[in-house]
Amino acid sequence: MRALARLLVGRGKEQQMDQEEYYRQALPRLQALRAGAVQTGNGFVLIVHPPSAHVTVDGTAAILRAAQDAGIEAVAPATGTRFSESDFRDSHHLNERGSRKFMQSINPGLQAALGRIAVR
Repeated sequence: MRALARLLVGRGKEQQMDQEEYYRQALPRLQALRAGAVQTGNGFVLIVHPPSAHVTVDGTAAILRAAQDAGIEAVAPATGTRFSESDFRDSHHLNERGSRKFMQSINPGLQAALGRIAVR
């Protein structure tokens, strides 16, 4: 989640954000991404990586809300899916077990999102 937060929010240092800060920072960046995709005739699906166990505020809900408000298809791990430290090979990257759990969790939503993009 930290890598996504850096990409979307542009924070260079480690600072915890609350939900509204995630949303406030992500929305204009997602709107810009969508505008670029529309301009080039492309679509995309934003895949939100699960937060590591070291993140105290999970910004997933705020990122998904910002994506929806920006008109972007987005998927994240199913609400009931929990990731623990044993699912990561370090503080940010999923290990093989965590990757399988992640892919199983997002697959239904990803398939649906890809279907909606294909229809457009």
